[in-house]
Amino acid sequence: YNKTTKSLTFAPYKTSKEKEINFTVVSSASRAKGKVVKPDGTPPNPNTIFVGFRASGEFEVGGPIDSTGAFLIPLPPGTYSVFIRSEDKTLTSPTLPPVTIADGETKDLGTITAVVKGDHVKCVVKDAAGQGIAGVVVNAYQPEGFSFSTTKTDATGAYDIFVTPGVWE
Repeated sequence: YNKTTKSLTFAPYKTSKEKEINFTVVSSASRAKGKVVKPDGTPPNPNTIFVGFRASGEFEVGGPIDSTGAFLIPLPPGTYSVFIRSEDKTLTSPTLPPVTIADGETKDLGTITAVVKGDHVKCVVKDAAGQGIAGVVVNAYQPEGFSFSTTKTDATGAYDIFVTPGVWE
């Protein structure tokens, strides 16, 4: 599927309602391939890195790496922003240039070295009485890139979220 997200809205109700939504799937003869490594040159654990491709204002597609760090992602032809997402809270995507893939082409992106999130935002989430709140999900993202970081508060309401240099929201 290579279109913008479709939304459904359900009003408050007392009985179950059902709506139908249809999608048209496209085949892809084009591919992007490459390898992701940690800063020390070793591959991350398999299925802990998602390599993503985002078409301008449209859709996002991607997939995981294998045990060697390699990926092979089928894509419709087009121009994409490329990024990686990591389950390791200390790693993120470097800034990668857009890539254009022609119909039937396999574009080799080479080796992508993940970036260490070496900076931290530490804080405590408190209720109105000043008590820490446990289990609160805290998210941060870079509006000018694809970096995203998430964590949960501990039993005292404290959190430590890893970030890279730049503006975070």
